[in-house]
Amino acid sequence: MKLLPRLFFGFLLMVSSNWVWTQTEKNVVDPNLSFDEVYKKFHEQTFVVLKEKGMEAFLIELERCGSILAKNYPQQLDSYRMFFSVAVLTEDSNQRDKIYQKLSNLVTNDAVPSVIAKAVKARVTYYTAMKNPNEAEKQKLFERLATMDDLGNQHLNELISLAKAELNKIKLEQDGIVEPPEIVFEALDGRTVDLSKMKGKVVLIDFWATWCGPCVGEIPSIKKIYDKFQRRGFEVIGISLDSDRKKLETFVSENDIPWPQFFDGKGWKNRLAMKYGIHSIPTLWLIDKKGNLVDMKARNNLEEKVKQYLTQ
Repeated sequence: MKLLPRLFFGFLLMVSSNWVWTQTEKNVVDPNLSFDEVYKKFHEQTFVVLKEKGMEAFLIELERCGSILAKNYPQQLDSYRMFFSVAVLTEDSNQRDKIYQKLSNLVTNDAVPSVIAKAVKARVTYYTAMKNPNEAEKQKLFERLATMDDLGNQHLNELISLAKAELNKIKLEQDGIVEPPEIVFEALDGRTVDLSKMKGKVVLIDFWATWCGPCVGEIPSIKKIYDKFQRRGFEVIGISLDSDRKKLETFVSENDIPWPQFFDGKGWKNRLAMKYGIHSIPTLWLIDKKGNLVDMKARNNLEEKVKQYLTQ
């Protein structure tokens, strides 16, 4: 996403008196509210700024609110989320580096629990790796993160899993093959699915959601290929990033989708999507007859690829 860089501090001196007044109001953290309530209010306020003042003011407001949250709630991991948002959204590399340095230095702040500081620093490592154009350096950063001790912390564990997923992608690009993913679940319709028991078949893994237009647009094409090759050993597994079970069930029924669907109601935090580092959908993976993941970008020329692997 291409965005304008942050304005200088002088911008704040030129905005309206109403903006200055609302800033004063929003600097106050109500002690009667829980952290989640405070975070929600701040989150809503930043998007009001985005709507009324534009992207540059939005980035300034995000960083300001992040500073207030970090000062008042240093023990909360989500207190630092707004800083990451600024770092991801800004085009100013110097600003991004300063934010990442500040977040990495939390390990020396006695007010921040060590497990929180380590989780934040791990996320800095992850985002730094994702942005690194040097493939060798990127791989080293992911390897460092993948070998970390998760300390029993869910957030660290998620990042470690994402790093391992990225290393799998790198390995696929380098060697043309990676070990099969572990996918075992009870499907939406009650079927038991175990990818390891599907050897001898070519399997398409479809990471998708009913709310994703391009995903829905792929369904007719996948159905056509499924109908054409299912008897020859082609199967499909859906990994739904939906959060509304009823909506998913209705969609599957109305569109007569025959293959099993994994659903845990967690949206983007879907267990399998998190485990395998899925950042965008639709994402289509192809598994060969030996159970190996052979294509992480199977969306293009899918029918030809299915034909190819069915004949091997």
